[in-house]
Amino acid sequence: MAEIRWRFEPLGAEAFAIGESPFRVRGLAYVSVLDYVRHKTPGGFAALEQAFANDPFLPYFNQLFVSLGNYDAAPLLRLFALAARIEGKSVGDFIERRSRGSARLDSAGTFRPLLSAKSLAQLVERLPLAFNRYYEPCRASVGDLDGHGFRGSLDNVPESMNGLYVFSTQGFVGACLEGAGAKNVRFEWQRPGTTGTHSGVRVESLRFNASWR
Repeated sequence: MAEIRWRFEPLGAEAFAIGESPFRVRGLAYVSVLDYVRHKTPGGFAALEQAFANDPFLPYFNQLFVSLGNYDAAPLLRLFALAARIEGKSVGDFIERRSRGSARLDSAGTFRPLLSAKSLAQLVERLPLAFNRYYEPCRASVGDLDGHGFRGSLDNVPESMNGLYVFSTQGFVGACLEGAGAKNVRFEWQRPGTTGTHSGVRVESLRFNASWR
């Protein structure tokens, strides 16, 4: 089977004014990645602004992001892509690494009550709640849970931005599972299936198997 090519194309002004797409994300995601860029990316945010001075998404990042606020997910994907280019990394790898970092922070902070599970099984059952609070109107669900894995589904995902959700899931879920004792966590994704449109945007379902030992 040919390798799946995930997409990292944020919805631009041709579809919605920047900041107004219906695909939303908690401000916590912006707070986390902007803090990383300012302190870890070579040259900080100033280097990003200089390298991509004419990028139409840049003004969106100059606002104050509130952790529990609701923001457009398209500029977040663009921010990931710009920072990844500065660091010479693939966008997917950059997103996954940042999501792993977010999982560690969230497990000890904002989402501690949700992610402080008594067992791996309980944690897996709670993970969709975390995803659904992060990303709207997308929805996550899990099933067929056993001692070594589960089946997962991400629904109502914008087709052109599916890479954001895939690598965020791998990073966040993978780190949470490892923190609860799972070893060698792996994800196997099926080909996306288009399910219709949301506000005129083609959306799809993403199915995956997660396993560990």
